[in-house]
Amino acid sequence: MQQGIEAEVQKERLLSEIQAKKIQENQKNTLDANEKMKSLNDLRFALLQKEEEILRQKAIHQALMKRGVDYLAEMELGHAPPRELIEKNIKINPEELSMDFI
Repeated sequence: MQQGIEAEVQKERLLSEIQAKKIQENQKNTLDANEKMKSLNDLRFALLQKEEEILRQKAIHQALMKRGVDYLAEMELGHAPPRELIEKNIKINPEELSMDFI
């Protein structure tokens, strides 16, 4: 009888250890998934920032191309204002920042 009670106690202890281990594993998996999601969100944000910069550069390039080849040649020869100054003064239309090149 005593042996049966001890076996039952060991069984209960083993079950609670298994449950605790399972809970720990679930919590670890949840934390890992959350970290992975955060990492992917950070990467997505960085890619969106790069995409916005590329679209902005594309809009600037198109605006400069509209001014003509002669203007671009004058810029290269140094007879026009510096490119940085020109880029600051170019008004970019939000529709030009579309992803029509995809």
